Amino acid sequence: MRWGIQEHAADDHSTVDLCLQELDQCCRLSLATSCVILLSHRYGGRMLPARIKQSIFEALANVLSIGDNAYINQFYQLDKNPLEHVYVLRSIDPAAKKEWKASEVQLQQILRCASDLCIQMKAISEDERNEFHVSGKFLCKGF
Repeated sequence: MRWGIQEHAADDHSTVDLCLQELDQCCRLSLATSCVILLSHRYGGRMLPARIKQSIFEALANVLSIGDNAYINQFYQLDKNPLEHVYVLRSIDPAAKKEWKASEVQLQQILRCASDLCIQMKAISEDERNEFHVSGKFLCKGF
């Protein structure tokens, strides 16, 4: 699904948004019935969420250790511009691309563990937990 995506889109974590916008545009502009089928032999990985609602982020933060909390706050920053405030994943620094892969894996582990704890405590819903566990291919609603 990411063929043809520019490197800067990957660096600022907008790959999924771009793909979904293109699908939406194709559906709107098509003169005929739209049908999209994505077939592959791979399940696909779950990318880090580019945006996390403030309420969910804070629920996750409440179950994390001080060290893990500090770690995720290095990569996510609060954006108060939207009506519903969100934490936004910072763009990848081109000078630190090699280190990013390891950081991404660690962030995923921390967020997944925290979301599992939050679901046990009923602090977040199953759908909210799935944002950290399920492949993005299965989270596309409306397609």
